[in-house]
Amino acid sequence: MADVDRSEWLMVLVVGSLTLLVASLPYLIGYAVATPEAIFNGFPLDPEDSYSHLAKMQQGFSGTWRYRLLFTPEEHPGAYLNTFYVALGHFSRLTGLSLLATYHLARLLAGALLLGIAYRFISDFLIERAQRRGAFLLLVSSSGLGWLLIAITGSFAPGGLTPMDFWLMDAYIFFTLMTFPHLMLAVALLLLLFRHTLIFWEKGGLSRPQLGHGVEALAGKPRLKAPLRAILCELSHLCGSFALALALTMIHPFSPLLYGAVLVVYYGSLVAARGFKTSTVRQPGAGHPAETTRAGGTTPARWRPGVSLAGLGLLPLPLVVYYAHALQSDPVFASWAAQNITPSPPILYTLLGYGLLTGLAIPG
Repeated sequence: MADVDRSEWLMVLVVGSLTLLVASLPYLIGYAVATPEAIFNGFPLDPEDSYSHLAKMQQGFSGTWRYRLLFTPEEHPGAYLNTFYVALGHFSRLTGLSLLATYHLARLLAGALLLGIAYRFISDFLIERAQRRGAFLLLVSSSGLGWLLIAITGSFAPGGLTPMDFWLMDAYIFFTLMTFPHLMLAVALLLLLFRHTLIFWEKGGLSRPQLGHGVEALAGKPRLKAPLRAILCELSHLCGSFALALALTMIHPFSPLLYGAVLVVYYGSLVAARGFKTSTVRQPGAGHPAETTRAGGTTPARWRPGVSLAGLGLLPLPLVVYYAHALQSDPVFASWAAQNITPSPPILYTLLGYGLLTGLAIPG
């Protein structure tokens, strides 16, 4: 595991604080210039979704955990959905904070958590401090090139669609820091899930030498000599990834598809690059060789990705089934789900939307 020294964490603190401050400026300016005649509604971006999140918090504030759609007069029992915002409502009720204050407190705390975890994740793959800092600055400041379409066509919606730079919050860290705390927390949990999973894989001999010190460094600390302690250490990473998968699914029910696809493709790339390394040794008293990992264990390392991927897929499955049933069995939720469709942008918009990052991601 790559060390991150105090000076690096100080840089993360300073840059992260400035980034969160800049991301909060629209809110601060809105409140500063508000008058009794011109009231700031609290959200400079995407007020529709923002107020829907406040409505979820309001239900938690009233003491319930079952979420109901408040934008319909039809009665329905509700379901245990959107628990993150409902929980924020309970927090607001218990602390006496207003819903807006709780929302922005969650936004700032989740943003700080995301930036810290992101730098830790970056440091696992990049050795040089200058590279880490450059990657971190790129992370907090990057956007797309969709504005070129607007400049060239003279239309804010060329082809009938606004470039994703201006509306797809999930695609950019800075945009995310300006808007929704659940998105920040989801990305932070996703990075932690990847990190624990890769550490578990690496302890079995999985590596990718093309990435600086790469995944090998994730298990860089010497293996514990005591077998029981070593087993508990490895189980902590496996169980930690499972717990993160459950938490992530509660925030984003589609998450298993995302992290599952990424990990399967990544594992496939390791196998294709022959990064899955084993050696053959003869065990004392055995009449035939036994396959071992670089760490010296006698069990083939190939079981690790299988167990890991199976657990990450199967453990959140009851939650996914419950959410799907809740959205289909209740006519009110079913009607909402039927219209809640956001098609992916065209491929040109996607490539331009990620801008220079597209060129960096293809070989990366």
